[in-house]
Amino acid sequence: MGKNFWPAYIIVAAVLLAATWKFAPVVGEKIPAGGRASIRGLVAKCIGHGGASAADAGGETQSKAAAPAQKPAAPAPAGEAAAKPGKGSAPSTSAAVVPARSTAAPAPAEDEDDLPSLKGVVHSIAQKAKWGVLNRVTEVVALDGKTKGAVSGGRFFRIEKCESVGGELWLVGDFTPKGLGETVRVRAKSLHCFTGSPDLLSENQRKCLRMYYQLHGEAEKRKEEVLRDAAARSPYAADAAAAVAEFRAKAKEVEAAADSDGEAKRKATYELSQLRTKVQELNEKHKTWKSQHAAELPDPAKDSKYLKFLEDARQYAEPIAGMAF
Repeated sequence: MGKNFWPAYIIVAAVLLAATWKFAPVVGEKIPAGGRASIRGLVAKCIGHGGASAADAGGETQSKAAAPAQKPAAPAPAGEAAAKPGKGSAPSTSAAVVPARSTAAPAPAEDEDDLPSLKGVVHSIAQKAKWGVLNRVTEVVALDGKTKGAVSGGRFFRIEKCESVGGELWLVGDFTPKGLGETVRVRAKSLHCFTGSPDLLSENQRKCLRMYYQLHGEAEKRKEEVLRDAAARSPYAADAAAAVAEFRAKAKEVEAAADSDGEAKRKATYELSQLRTKVQELNEKHKTWKSQHAAELPDPAKDSKYLKFLEDARQYAEPIAGMAF
């Protein structure tokens, strides 16, 4: 080698190193990514580097990119403090488990106003019933036949037995819960009779039953007043009423003389027959007059007081379904 080799070599190497240092970044950007990866791999092999290959690095990068970001833990519900770790213990990294609160509604209490029929209280014929409720203002008669007075609708009556008086069915017993202190009679048609006992009903149902038929009794009383007013306008009303009263008195006389013989019995029977004919004739004239003047007579079905009683009664009907007629 010439004596100028080493100085020339050093100068050229320095120039190339400087050029590489200056232009390597620009040249590196021009090389494709695959080429750069190959060069790095070759250099790594030459210098004995044990790092991961470009393919491995790329896969790891893609895996990290594909992995979903971990969601932040949901904040603890308001009012629930985190459990503090004991002394010397590692703090817990999991959320405290809070028992779920029950949202189930409590079981409803038994309805005291269940249907009366579910309590064993249903409508019954008078001959088999043990109690009933007055459905109208009712005449009360003592066992000796004397009238005790009138009782309003809605009163409960305990039945002891049934009797037939003058061909009419009567019920024997006393009122409840406040009785008269003696056994009396009331007409069977004046009661709605039921099985069981009023004690099987709730307090509210007993109140509704009483009020319902008390108001219905007042309605019936008002209806009779309107009908009497209409009847009184007939020119035959007074004569017909008098004939009926006379017929009833004569009928009692004939009944008293039923066991006797002779002229008195035949005369009484003949007079009774005549009175019956008179009553029938006057009643027929009275009915004909009412039919001819119907448009002029008051009608209970249109009477405001009568209708108001019925409307008020309906407000008590629901708890006593099956008992309200």
